[in-house]
Amino acid sequence: MEGAVAPNDEMGLNYGRKYERMKTQSTQLNNGKKQLNSYIIKDLSSEPQFYSSRESICAEENEIKSHDSYMNASQAVEEERSRISHDISFSPVNSVVSDKKDIVCQNVCGGTSTAAPSSTQMEESNDTHGEEEMFYKHHTEEVAWRLYNKLNYFKSDIDEEDFDKDTNKTNKLAEGIGNENIQYLPLPKSHPFDTKSFPSSGRWSFDEETRVLLGDFRGSKCDNRGKFIPAEDERFLFEMMERDDIVVVTDGWASNLNEELWNCDFLKGTVGDHVFHRFRVFQRTFVLDKSKSHVPALVDCGRLQQEWIVQYKEAGHSMTLHMKDYLRYLNQRKEQLDLLAMRREESGFDPINPSTPEEEKIYRMHNSSQSAQSAESEQITEIGQISGELFIYKDQKGSEQSFNCVDIVLYLIDYDMVKLLPKLNDDFSKNFMCPELLPGGEVCMMHEVNTGGRPFMGPNLYVTPPASFTHFHQDGHGTVDSGHQCLSGYNEVIMLRRLTEQHKKHAIYLLNGKDPTYYDALYGLPHADGLKDMPHWPRTEDIEECREMNYYPAVFVLKPGQWVHINKGRLHAFRKLAPLRLSRDDCHFNLREAVLQRSAGKPISETLCVSVAWDWMYRGATPDGINREVSTMLECASLNRLHGAQSLAIPETSILQTATTMLTRVTQTSHGKNKSLSLLGFKEAIHGNQMECSCPSPNSILKGLLPSLEHVVRRHKSAADTALQTKANSVAVVLFAKHPDSWENPQIFSVDPFGNDFFCKLCSEELSNIYMHCDGCEKILNKDFNICVNCHAEERYRAFIQMHPNNPKSHSTLNHTGKYHQSRQSRCPCKNGPVCKLCGYCAGCSCRCHKRFTLRHRIMKTKAEETLLQRVKEVVGDGCVRFASETRRRLENARPLPGLNNELSL
Repeated sequence: MEGAVAPNDEMGLNYGRKYERMKTQSTQLNNGKKQLNSYIIKDLSSEPQFYSSRESICAEENEIKSHDSYMNASQAVEEERSRISHDISFSPVNSVVSDKKDIVCQNVCGGTSTAAPSSTQMEESNDTHGEEEMFYKHHTEEVAWRLYNKLNYFKSDIDEEDFDKDTNKTNKLAEGIGNENIQYLPLPKSHPFDTKSFPSSGRWSFDEETRVLLGDFRGSKCDNRGKFIPAEDERFLFEMMERDDIVVVTDGWASNLNEELWNCDFLKGTVGDHVFHRFRVFQRTFVLDKSKSHVPALVDCGRLQQEWIVQYKEAGHSMTLHMKDYLRYLNQRKEQLDLLAMRREESGFDPINPSTPEEEKIYRMHNSSQSAQSAESEQITEIGQISGELFIYKDQKGSEQSFNCVDIVLYLIDYDMVKLLPKLNDDFSKNFMCPELLPGGEVCMMHEVNTGGRPFMGPNLYVTPPASFTHFHQDGHGTVDSGHQCLSGYNEVIMLRRLTEQHKKHAIYLLNGKDPTYYDALYGLPHADGLKDMPHWPRTEDIEECREMNYYPAVFVLKPGQWVHINKGRLHAFRKLAPLRLSRDDCHFNLREAVLQRSAGKPISETLCVSVAWDWMYRGATPDGINREVSTMLECASLNRLHGAQSLAIPETSILQTATTMLTRVTQTSHGKNKSLSLLGFKEAIHGNQMECSCPSPNSILKGLLPSLEHVVRRHKSAADTALQTKANSVAVVLFAKHPDSWENPQIFSVDPFGNDFFCKLCSEELSNIYMHCDGCEKILNKDFNICVNCHAEERYRAFIQMHPNNPKSHSTLNHTGKYHQSRQSRCPCKNGPVCKLCGYCAGCSCRCHKRFTLRHRIMKTKAEETLLQRVKEVVGDGCVRFASETRRRLENARPLPGLNNELSL
């Protein structure tokens, strides 16, 4: 980069390697330069930008002062320091000195560039001054949002203007992440973990190395509340689940499941004839162990013996099977592997791990009727057709198909237990020891949303032989938590802390050994068709790189009977533990060796891996925790819209419904116990649940929801204003529904406002309350075409969208045809008529009906939302959460509010 400090300078900017030295120098400089707490760097070509610093800024002062341009900038710094009491931005990352502009650009955890803060912003920032000081010492998620915008944090030679123009932003960013000119600073460390605060039950333990907090509830008995988890442990559990720098694991929660239901015979009898289409294919292959190749062993022939290991690689597609065929495949695979292990052991070889591909072929041939002699000759290439290993089945069309059951691992994923295995789902829901953590449970944000209005999040069943894997991803593209209950087998897991978008990309870059990859862990799907060349499983040195960056990677093994909580927005990967040798530099090498300890001289055999997993929306246990959880969902949902990914969560709907319910509960309490007319005639009074409750109070929930609720209401108000402006300025016809959809008669009204399919047809954004409804699709096609107000204002509806399941013809009576721009009526030369009966224009080229939209509200009008917000503010009063104003800035940075007067009092 032009004007940058030379990378080979002794005081260069390679902070990943020189961080400790910089930190020492920083301490020395701070003793004499404590007044240098913030930098204000002035670019003569733009408005002033305001930044502040942590201790590391002092370590860079010597570098900056060594350049002539420092004197030009330092004068501006001194002039502004007296005017600004403290800054609203955080954590410098690197210094780049530009000779071209004589600017010292201190790149920090900044969002988009902003001008000088107004008096209102300064007043808001003063409210969180103590919290900002805390951020300098420990990582604080509420202000970490400033780290991720474009390339402000990771400065490279990629021009930001080019970045904006590039249509393929993901690939451009991948180039930027791997650029050697980018310098990184470790994030602040997380708040220390206090083991002295553990409950007195003695069930909890913490492993600093793996970052796993384990709660052992095996043998737990039901208490007087009807729960298996004591109230003290439950409160501690919910609070620890708010932390994203540790991993919460429990043991024993599935011990009450009915063994008569959870077996292959029950599956065969109930769903054996069902055809399922999501069996992911993994192919057995040999890979040279590069970690051992530098220490080869001599063999008799004098050649060097290289070390080989067996791995399974994803084939990039799914297979379709009857469930009974899949169960038969599992049995045949186990029989063949056991037979192969027995023959190898009889010959004095490792029963599981062949040392070379040739040795593998020879003993695989022994498994068949072919002789060893023929296996060593011409038929050695026919290993895939070994008779005993050949699995034969019929596809859904009745055609005979086959594959090698040893070479192929089939991973059954996302098997819907609610629809397909209702008996197992019922047993799991009743006997899982902490049902509050299931979708729609008591601490789930969807708890106050009607059942029909919740998107499906499981539970799902997962079955596979070991060795399959799910590479790094974030569930629901960062918007949902996940629960994973291991029933059988072992799972090797890697999980990072919740990071900003840029840090997630950087973490994937590090975990892939700093090799470029186009695997999209943030907005792609880990098992999408076409994915073949997946990044390698991280090595120990890759994990150490993440530790140095304070990404807090948790590397552990999830054992049978254990449950793990995966916080929303945390990148994680699963690999089913197989009794195969790993490369010594694999990050799970030591953990797998510990699991595969030999018993009576025999290694552990291949164990079927079975898990139940689900997504959900953890609400949080404390007001500050609730604020973090909810604002994270909203932020990720906004980022998903920018990347064209649909969020699984419904944060806005959940916020509105939860606020309404909790406000009602607070009002009930203030009115007294006996003033409400009871609906139960067989009780004198309702005093509520007198049992000790571990969930937060309605007041605490409202306190945590308030910043996000305010953002949602402001955004909906902005959307309504945008629709009015669009109607005034556009040729498109915009109508306004008089009443919310929930007021209409459901017997005759075409839209179900309480359904779970309210997402923008164009950008997949959640339509929580306000949306645009295409009148043409409604009246001509009798179908719903709902889009968000932003897409309507951007006129993205002026396109062809296929609505007919089979016919892609561009005709207004078949599909959405907002792209038409002709004004032809009868006797149209396109000869694709007839004319539309509603607008009178040609249905094949000119129909205007699909440009007519109605602004609708699902549940309540915008004025009712404003009233709800005002009432919540009155209940909360002055007791707002920490970082309330910072949360507002964070959310409005992710989703700006165009057309709304920011001074509007709601």
